[in-house]
Amino acid sequence: GISRWNNAPIIFFGQISDKISAYKTTTAKDCCYWVIIHGNHDSYMKIHKIQGDISSEVAKSFKDSVAIDTEATGLLIPERDKLSLIQICGSEGGDVYVIQPDRNNYKAPNLVSVLENNKIQKIGHFLRFDKGALEYFLKCKIQNIFCTKIASKICRTYTDAHGLKNLVQEFCNKNLDKKYGSSDWNKDIND
Repeated sequence: GISRWNNAPIIFFGQISDKISAYKTTTAKDCCYWVIIHGNHDSYMKIHKIQGDISSEVAKSFKDSVAIDTEATGLLIPERDKLSLIQICGSEGGDVYVIQPDRNNYKAPNLVSVLENNKIQKIGHFLRFDKGALEYFLKCKIQNIFCTKIASKICRTYTDAHGLKNLVQEFCNKNLDKKYGSSDWNKDIND
């Protein structure tokens, strides 16, 4: 019943609240660090920039759940727009992988093995778009998804504000800066 969903956003945001970036500290060619807020203390999360696919070792490191998000050239997939970027992070914390797929063939067998693994829950906001883009371009069938927008609509019936920015503000007391939401994700990942 509905009662099992009552704590879904709180559970989700309890798991990811330590992944809300506050500000960028340093940048290197292959990765960068972001300061992450953990309750009363700060820590660092390493962000890896990858072209093509994650390694099999990285794929095997994901256990119970992953947070996932995509960026595309627009919203008309597949008619006009292309998948530009995939971001994935395990529930264990630690590293974030920002993947720029090979747009010549979109082959990413290691990433696909994670997406199709029914034992790993894929968590994201408005996953309808991400799921459609990933399944179309990576030729896969994503299993075991949890959409925070749907959970918000089920649990937060007192509002019609179900955007990620709204949820992060309410449950994590953090303000997301959405200025990069319309960045050019087609340029080289190292730029």
